[in-house]
Amino acid sequence: MEKTHEITKENYLLGDLIEIFDLWKIDVTNQDSQKWSMSLENFTDQYMLSYVTDKNLGSGNYLVSSHITEPCLMAALTGNRFRVARLSSMSGLEDGIWVDRIPYFAFRVKNHNLVSEDYLLRELISDDVSEQLTKVAKENDQAHKISDLIDKDDLLSLKISLPTLEIQDMLVKNDMLNLLQDLMAEKQEDFEHYQKDIHLKKHAVGQTLFNLNNWWNTLLKARVENKGVLNDECTIGKFRPVSVGSIYNRISESLNILSNQINTFTIGDGMETEDIALAPFISEYIQTHQSPMFKFEFDEMGKYATEDFKIKGKSVLHKGDPLIYLVFPKQALTQIFDNIVSNACSHGFSGIEDKNNTVRISFNSMGSTCTVTVANNGKPMHKDMSEEKVFMYGGSTAVGTDGHNGLGAFQIRNLMSRFGGSANIDCDDPEFPFAYVLTFHNCISYK
Repeated sequence: MEKTHEITKENYLLGDLIEIFDLWKIDVTNQDSQKWSMSLENFTDQYMLSYVTDKNLGSGNYLVSSHITEPCLMAALTGNRFRVARLSSMSGLEDGIWVDRIPYFAFRVKNHNLVSEDYLLRELISDDVSEQLTKVAKENDQAHKISDLIDKDDLLSLKISLPTLEIQDMLVKNDMLNLLQDLMAEKQEDFEHYQKDIHLKKHAVGQTLFNLNNWWNTLLKARVENKGVLNDECTIGKFRPVSVGSIYNRISESLNILSNQINTFTIGDGMETEDIALAPFISEYIQTHQSPMFKFEFDEMGKYATEDFKIKGKSVLHKGDPLIYLVFPKQALTQIFDNIVSNACSHGFSGIEDKNNTVRISFNSMGSTCTVTVANNGKPMHKDMSEEKVFMYGGSTAVGTDGHNGLGAFQIRNLMSRFGGSANIDCDDPEFPFAYVLTFHNCISYK
């Protein structure tokens, strides 16, 4: 029998292993776009990919609470889990890094004879530390610094289990090998996804052209049978007669679908990001997109400043100003909302137009991340659909009806991804059984 060897570990308090930097003295506004700005999206749960350099940082319009001018390790607390970042060199960052108001702490290792930087970051993102955080971390959706979520004594009392340095090194190298394998598999998967995406688009365009050609040939046949004189009432076909007016409509629909299909090849091109005041954008959208089929619901309470917001005696926000701004193309956000509303009408409200149909819009933020939820109280998602199918190119169950082309959700996810966000669906609310959840990782919050 082959013997198995257990890895011997010793428990240490986090406070025995690290020295925390005192960073919460700075209180300035970054409205002039500091050269190097860091937000929650720069922290990761992949400790091997946690390096912060001038290559993956840029300027930002965030409010900032700290300024880092020397190499360090960092950990941000979100959802009772740490995400980490590592600033190993100030090369190219001589002016330092400005960090958004997020619950994080910066630190350095006290004793490298006990723990390596790699292994310590590995432990901070582990399930074991997460379980400890669940017991001591506080609930606070508006947390802007680490003390809003965990007391310093509780933070430094977290238990870290350490094997020998040799074992630490072996485990880190194994993680590196696994990461390389995962990245290679992910690259292959992305390539296969790209091939499938192009194939689906090509097939869809080909199908639309085929249908367009059929309707065009039918129109030509009608012209011949009616000796060149056509009006909307003229019909063609003995078994399934169709009017010329209907043919015109089908050709128009096919051209519209074809135009949308072609636009998906370059979706987002030419769009520029800007600061969008979120609450006013939603209010204006609601005012300009009223419909007899449904009503909008949006609670503006708490979305505007109730007093002047001052930093170092200078007003950077006035009473009545919006509190949340998205850094996102306004054209793209409008298109996303249009597609969501269109899909609600085509799926959720179809066949129940006389009901109390409602589209509810809400949002919340944490640090530089903002989540916008657009839900409807119509019919739930079809039992044969899934989130993957919802966002699939041409995956709609309503393709071909009333000019529906099945590209709305596909465009939503692609536009969100194109500009650094993500889109998901939520079907857990019985009152509003279908919702798009839009996550923006580049927002400015004055809350």
